[in-house]
Amino acid sequence: MGRLKNVCPHIIDMDMVKDEAGRPALQYQFAFETEVGTFDWVCKRCGSRVSENTIQVVRRRLERALEHNFGGTAKGLLEAQDKTTKLIEKVNRLGGAP
Repeated sequence: MGRLKNVCPHIIDMDMVKDEAGRPALQYQFAFETEVGTFDWVCKRCGSRVSENTIQVVRRRLERALEHNFGGTAKGLLEAQDKTTKLIEKVNRLGGAP
């Protein structure tokens, strides 16, 4: 499970779209949801528990990376998404997480 948490980009939905100026853009949705009665946020894909502040830091880092190097960052996110999916399938094949 540790390896899965290191690879997971914590994103469940990604689409290539065009912004208002017609440039390529990445539309994404984070996989975090909050549990009732706690302040923690949990990634639906890998189970990582983080604070809301950490989510904001991750979001800002992602937006800066997309502004700086859109092609490389988008490609990296798609590769991380594929790795995560493969690891989840492997964990499920081996009996799931404890």
